Amino acid sequence: MRSLFLICLGLLIALSACTYDSLEELKKVEVCDTTNVNFNKDIVPLMEQKCGVNSSCHSATGSDSDVSLANYDDVTAVVSTGQFFGCSIT
Repeated sequence: MRSLFLICLGLLIALSACTYDSLEELKKVEVCDTTNVNFNKDIVPLMEQKCGVNSSCHSATGSDSDVSLANYDDVTAVVSTGQFFGCSIT
């Protein structure tokens, strides 16, 4: 009797875990419009909030990481060398 209960419980769990997703939902792609991105308006607020530009993490002077992300030139230099992504492009 106990094994029948465990089998039914297992089937119930297995069947309740199944979902149905339509092909359209699975193929839905978010479009990222990069044509209207402005560094000062869109990027700087993110950098200040997430990257410690106003703290000691990635400030122009005395950063803990030796990587300054304080302005556009600093960010493009770090990205173009691959340092931003944790690798080095030579």
